[in-house]
Amino acid sequence: MIDLKKQPLELVEKELNFHREMEGIKHCMGSREIVYIKNEYGVPAYACLVMERVSGDLKEEKNLSQKDKVNALLGSAKGIDEMHKKDIIHRDIKGDNILYDRKKKVAKLGDFGLAKYEKKEVTLKGKVEVAGTPKYMSPETKERFKFLQKQHVVSCLQSRDMVRLEELYRKEIKSPIPSTPADIYSFGIVMHEMFADPKHISSKEYNKDVCTKMLFNPDKKHYQIGRAHV
Repeated sequence: MIDLKKQPLELVEKELNFHREMEGIKHCMGSREIVYIKNEYGVPAYACLVMERVSGDLKEEKNLSQKDKVNALLGSAKGIDEMHKKDIIHRDIKGDNILYDRKKKVAKLGDFGLAKYEKKEVTLKGKVEVAGTPKYMSPETKERFKFLQKQHVVSCLQSRDMVRLEELYRKEIKSPIPSTPADIYSFGIVMHEMFADPKHISSKEYNKDVCTKMLFNPDKKHYQIGRAHV
């Protein structure tokens, strides 16, 4: 069975060179921990992916045993590592995007709509670009998310004053450009959600005391620990 995922072409054009990125992701298809993409094609106003169909995702799985949770996370980590070896950043790691085959008890990394190649030379646009789900964003991604919401930055973008924007970027952004470690950070939040009490995760205290501290108080040790697990 297959799934069909479509995304407006105008968004694809802004986020990535669709066919080039999909070709890169296809290089990872030998991994059983990554959803198989059979084909991609364009139709009026949309870009479409024909993918392997998987029954559910980690966010939906509420009753997995501890062993199944560990195995699912190990499989997910292998999928992420396989993408990183090919210099591809997923940019939206979260439970919704880690698919889970209940029968085979296998987790597969999916939803590559925001995936992109990690580039050595990045333009100003690439430096301030933000992608992902706020709750799972790494500190460096979150810093850019907040930066782009500032009125003086919005004014620069509206007037296309790239010189001024470059000055503001150099002055206000202190973190490195988001890359593969950002995926690892997001995956760390997924791991925490898998083993923490669901009632605690859904509470305001969790969002305020845990997520906020993790996002706004970056610690390099988080990345070192995450990389060791992957």
